[in-house]
Amino acid sequence: MEILIVFDTTSNAIGAEMALENANIPVKVMNIPSSIRAGCGISLRVAPQDIARAITVLEEKKLVAGGYYKRSVSDGKSHYAPYITPPPNSG
Repeated sequence: MEILIVFDTTSNAIGAEMALENANIPVKVMNIPSSIRAGCGISLRVAPQDIARAITVLEEKKLVAGGYYKRSVSDGKSHYAPYITPPPNSG
């Protein structure tokens, strides 16, 4: 499982990538999958064990995410579902 963070603006996506990298949180930039109808076209992929820390960093930097999605794979196909973010300081 992976978590995708989508953004409404490219500037927030780029700022978030930099902020997460500076916080030593592994992140991968990727296009938003066509099944997700949100955002500016750019998403960041973060491991589930890093998402609580990533959310904290984004909040501290006032970088607003447009949504969070959980990626799972079934029969070789990726599926995306809205991800309910954990409460602050839970991870």
